[in-house]
Amino acid sequence: MSAFVCEPPRYAAFERLKTALSAPSSPPPLRATGLACLDQALEGGLPRGCLVALEGRASSGRYALAAYLLARATRNGFAAICDDGSWYPPALAQAGVDLNRLLIVPGSEPLALLRSADLLIRGGAMALVVVPPLRARPALWRRLRSLAQNHATWALALAATPLEDGLALAADVQLRAQLEAPRWSATPAPLTQFLGYDVRIDVLRARHVRGRRSAYISAVA
Repeated sequence: MSAFVCEPPRYAAFERLKTALSAPSSPPPLRATGLACLDQALEGGLPRGCLVALEGRASSGRYALAAYLLARATRNGFAAICDDGSWYPPALAQAGVDLNRLLIVPGSEPLALLRSADLLIRGGAMALVVVPPLRARPALWRRLRSLAQNHATWALALAATPLEDGLALAADVQLRAQLEAPRWSATPAPLTQFLGYDVRIDVLRARHVRGRRSAYISAVA
């Protein structure tokens, strides 16, 4: 007479989990940022839904890169800024942002700004949501990352250098902006004009990128 041994369900579940974890992970689907040099450094672009931490010192080019990404997002879709008073709409328009496709939500308290970002991402209409530099508990950053992943939205968190630990741990991609050099017109002095500056973007961490890479963008004055 044959005997059948039935394993408890938890053993079978454990085996399935072990098999899934041991299987090679596939690279995340990427979406181009529209900046060729940055896409090259990111080996194709950013994951379709992710939390990006963009750190840098004052006047490092963080806001210039954010404006570029906003311009790209509003070309064919909608974007939003949780604004602590740092943004100037005419400058955004000069950078190519379609203000008719941009929602600016003002706020001053960190929790209120993160709450706004939470609602904007959950709405599912925004391709990009920008959050200003602020301090928050790691759990709040993890929640924002999870929402961004689930709704295929880019959540761009601007930050100071060094990056806050909670944001550093939660971010899918970590970038750093650094001012490289000013650019001047070729007109002889005293008619020489300041045209803008070159910014280096370092890819410090991204699961789909091998090693550290850098990109260079030119920001207008």
